[in-house]
Amino acid sequence: MPVSTKGYRYIPNARDNLSGFVEAVALKKKRGLAVADWVEDFYLRHPFIRRFIADNGTEFVNQDVLNTCKRLGVPLKLIEPYHPEANAPVERGHQTLKNMIAKLAADDLGNWPEYLRQVVFAENVTPKMTTGCVPAELWYGREIDFPIETLVPTWNKLEDPHLTTEQSIEARCEQAAKNEEALEEIVNRVFDSRMKDKTRWDQLKNIRKESLQVGEMVLVRNSALESTWSGQLGRRFKGPHRVTKRLGMNTFEVEDLNGTSIKGSFPEQRLVRFLSKDPVAQWLQEAQDKEAEE
Repeated sequence: MPVSTKGYRYIPNARDNLSGFVEAVALKKKRGLAVADWVEDFYLRHPFIRRFIADNGTEFVNQDVLNTCKRLGVPLKLIEPYHPEANAPVERGHQTLKNMIAKLAADDLGNWPEYLRQVVFAENVTPKMTTGCVPAELWYGREIDFPIETLVPTWNKLEDPHLTTEQSIEARCEQAAKNEEALEEIVNRVFDSRMKDKTRWDQLKNIRKESLQVGEMVLVRNSALESTWSGQLGRRFKGPHRVTKRLGMNTFEVEDLNGTSIKGSFPEQRLVRFLSKDPVAQWLQEAQDKEAEE
């Protein structure tokens, strides 16, 4: 974000993977201590969080944040570098927040942090196409009252004066049971939607038909250049390297051709199968591989 008149520039946000409920805050600097304080504040207000998923940015990969998560007893899972698809709900949400702030603060961009709370509230009370429900209602398990309802009584705020205490408790129990049934249906709906997205993605032409195997030679896409103006002129691929280990369905470890391990793991989208144009070099490589196997 552009630097505000008060020096705010960054918007860390947390988004629930199921309901889409989001919380965000404006920060002047995305240092470890500031982010750690925000993570602790978020968890202490919502202590039912099971785990956090974050990218490999330095604002999360530091001792302040790691120690805070350890002290709270909440595991922190880091996705692979340059692989935003692994945390798609949050990554898509970034652009939504930016677009909404840009519209509200179009004539007052220097004070954009003043509009952040209104933007977050608006998104949390707007039904999602995937779930068909309001994120805040799924998050809190109750219907959400709008600010106007504190001034103008509506059917949502009116209480039946004829209900006894026992009848009120019974009504609340029925409401809780309906919430559990609705939540199960929403989970299935979200799962079906994401499976359809996966099927549609797998049908694209740029999807590798055969998965990479250990021992194959690959090039590593230099994803850091994709967000720069000079990216098209830079070295788009690094390598060749050799696949040494499969860590998951689509994540691998690689090494240099001299056997030196390359630090980190790589999603399959960043790896391109390397095919040598020199038949002699390819024959020598195959001979070396056979000797190594024997």
